[in-house]
Amino acid sequence: MKSDILSGFDYVEVATSYDVDGENTDEIPYDICDATVEPQYTRFAGWAEDISQMKETDQLPATFIQYVEALEQMVGVPIKILSVGPDRAQTIFNGAFEV
Repeated sequence: MKSDILSGFDYVEVATSYDVDGENTDEIPYDICDATVEPQYTRFAGWAEDISQMKETDQLPATFIQYVEALEQMVGVPIKILSVGPDRAQTIFNGAFEV
């Protein structure tokens, strides 16, 4: 089963903070009905490789690894399981990514 998870993009963006009525915060407000909320993005280099058949972290593109490591830093926990497609076999279990 082929699936190009985020592959082929020049870059991948992650919302890392928000401008809420002109003030920057890292938390989205509970009530945004009357607020002007503008996400602020951090941009990461993309990857062209089809990662859907990769079975080990050392096969993954360097830019994908950098993206996952940045996500680990943002959330403060290691990412131990990577899904590279919709099938159960398209899962990489590895402790190579550490905070």
